[in-house]
Amino acid sequence: MISGRYLSTLTAMALPIAFPAAAALSDSAKLADYVGKYPFQKVHGQRFMENRAVIVAVRKAVAEPLIAQEVLRGGVSTPIVLVGSAVVSWSCRPHMCGLVNWAVAVRPVNGKAAVCYHHYNLTGNESRWFVEGRLVANTIGDCGSPSLPRAVAAAIG
Repeated sequence: MISGRYLSTLTAMALPIAFPAAAALSDSAKLADYVGKYPFQKVHGQRFMENRAVIVAVRKAVAEPLIAQEVLRGGVSTPIVLVGSAVVSWSCRPHMCGLVNWAVAVRPVNGKAAVCYHHYNLTGNESRWFVEGRLVANTIGDCGSPSLPRAVAAAIG
């Protein structure tokens, strides 16, 4: 759980975001079309983080609403890639990429997601990987690894 002054900082930065109750399978199936694009580029009329399947998947993966809001708001990003069978987007907080960054990995076939969150001031040199509201892996370094930890890949199928 995030606490203290960092919670205040995240709360102050939080933007209201509406989250639909369920993602349509067709939204999940279209996620592979984002590969090679930046998350802010529109595909089928939507940015990656605006896609209903991504929104629902991130909200299910991360139990902490403030982390989910920051992830869905986006930031400085690299192009979306395919890692195994997961569509992966990496972003960071502007001007703080080494300190605060995250990755979202979504399996288009089942809509399951993992979210990696790295906040150096909270976790030091470790990143946390969440799936279905629970912590499934801690990794050394930030969320920019070119592969998914074994426990994460298994958790999202």
